[in-house]
Amino acid sequence: METILKNGDFTLELIGKNDENIVDNVLAMESLFPKRIQDSRERVVEYLNDPGNINILLKKGREVIGYALAIPHNIARIELAKDDPAMGEDNERYYVDKIALIPEFRKGLVFTNLIKGIFVAAGKKGINKLSAHIIESNGLNKIIMRVYKKIITNFRSVKLLSYDNIPCTYVDVNFGGS
Repeated sequence: METILKNGDFTLELIGKNDENIVDNVLAMESLFPKRIQDSRERVVEYLNDPGNINILLKKGREVIGYALAIPHNIARIELAKDDPAMGEDNERYYVDKIALIPEFRKGLVFTNLIKGIFVAAGKKGINKLSAHIIESNGLNKIIMRVYKKIITNFRSVKLLSYDNIPCTYVDVNFGGS
């Protein structure tokens, strides 16, 4: 794993090669999501093994407290075509598929450092644009809209049919460049 950001006790690591320990850590983070959007072990391994994806672990000391997954936007667009037909094609954008953080660390800089880690990892791939569907029920959409309002270029409400019509806010973010 490659350290991409260090802030005090917190370290963001870009997952390269995975092993059973990493898979188990990611699955522990998956348990933080509603059941209907949790990924299976097989799906997690698939995401971890795809070199086109961005997989990040957030650690406090040696303890894994967070996880982020970003996939190429056009792959997400195909997977979500029925849910959100308004997602346009964009070869120069990544889609933030998952962000998980143990509840006691969800406030303040810990969360923003996880987002910053996605920016750093995407930047290493020459990408400076992200998209995401942010679940509205936990209020995260309002936090994202407030904190990142200067770099959000597009947003709209949408219900993801494949996930029991879960209400989300779709956002496009440009964090540098054109």
